[in-house]
Amino acid sequence: MNIGVVNVLTNFMVEGWAIEPDQVTPAPVAIEVDGKQTAVVQPSVFRQDLVDAHIGDGQAGFRFYFPQIASRDKSAVVVVRRVSTGDQLSGPTVVERLAPMYSKPISRIMAQAYSASTIAAAVSTPGVLDVTAAVVIPTNSELSIKPLSASVKRISDVSIGGNALTLAFKEAGLSDNICVPCGVTFKAHFDPTTTERFFAFELVEQNSYLAATTGLGLGPAARFAASPNLDWMTFAKEENSSRTCGPGALSGNLANTGLSTAYQLLSIATEYRNGTIDTILDWGVGYGRVAIPFKRVVAPHARVLGIDVDKFNVDWCREHLRDIEISQCAFFPPTEIASDSVDLVYAISVMNHLTEQNQIKWLIELRRILKPGGIAILSAVTEHALTTHKYLDPVTLRDLYTRGIADAQLDYNLGPHLAIKDYYRATYQLNKHIASVWGEFFEIVEVYPGAVTGLQDAVVMRRNGDT
Repeated sequence: MNIGVVNVLTNFMVEGWAIEPDQVTPAPVAIEVDGKQTAVVQPSVFRQDLVDAHIGDGQAGFRFYFPQIASRDKSAVVVVRRVSTGDQLSGPTVVERLAPMYSKPISRIMAQAYSASTIAAAVSTPGVLDVTAAVVIPTNSELSIKPLSASVKRISDVSIGGNALTLAFKEAGLSDNICVPCGVTFKAHFDPTTTERFFAFELVEQNSYLAATTGLGLGPAARFAASPNLDWMTFAKEENSSRTCGPGALSGNLANTGLSTAYQLLSIATEYRNGTIDTILDWGVGYGRVAIPFKRVVAPHARVLGIDVDKFNVDWCREHLRDIEISQCAFFPPTEIASDSVDLVYAISVMNHLTEQNQIKWLIELRRILKPGGIAILSAVTEHALTTHKYLDPVTLRDLYTRGIADAQLDYNLGPHLAIKDYYRATYQLNKHIASVWGEFFEIVEVYPGAVTGLQDAVVMRRNGDT
């Protein structure tokens, strides 16, 4: 008498069927991993093969996703038993250890894994700007801040705070020399009579061992900016900003974060663009958080365009940001932007809201509109950010391990406001997936882990001629 079978067993789930001795009633099963009971499951999955075999009414199937990955660190034994009798179901029982999901930083040299982003700045007393930045640095870094603006006379009170992510990285089995996010605060003492609209800063590594190891500067992603006066900013309402940045963010902080991002993006693009940057496209412009400082502060000479699928924010931008060329785009390409017309396109928190297939469609479009040699800088949520999510759902983990990308989960921030309700996703992907898929359309010249506000990677790509 057949009591049931385990048909599928992977590191992420177990699937099969179980029936009571009466050969009619679905039988609850107990699932054990390495001798410890993990769950009791009531079969409820319909299976036509059971109907065809005259086993009950076909409702004896079960499928269970493990709450934690089986055999992540070593092989595991999974046993499924019928609860009523304790009998073990036949079928596979051993799952082998998975290869590590995480990898070392893609950056070719450690120096290029440093990054910084301003997250708050305010003048506390005349001539003193208090700055808080998110930085990504090696765990044994001895950091200092160097001013790049003439009006900043000195830096004081530099304080670097640790972060629980350090522990998360080690729990993920990553090497100790990987770079981790943390916070840094400092005071920038400046000339109160200055006419400079923003101040630029640069991370400096004081650890002689690290400095000797890298032998180079810390790269363009390690530069960031803050403004003592936000008179250049056009502030949107919270209803606008919450659609892209989430609720509750302070407008002044968003302005300085946008400014710092714009300065960082231009620094990176200048590093890799062989030629001037005259035309800039903000893909996913939102309410102009980055486009405004790009046009009014960082690169006032440039023509700045912005496109977005969100009509609400596009309408606001058209009314209030007349110096930036804003248009609404469709959910799928093509756009009305001319071919070979853009020097730099950037997208902050766009690719991490698209499915794999939609990413590919837009990569083809971005390649079309970029000039040969043009630069695309796209942010992505990769293994660097995944260390903050220790308890990703089993389906997401399965997709990351098997496909390199998990794009099934809906994002409920902007998504419900859009015409296509399942368009906007919460997408995670691994660097190896980016290298293989995005690399089909662009030359990936660098990846700066966590460069975008300490969380998302900045993936820097170049369009090379007709390749």
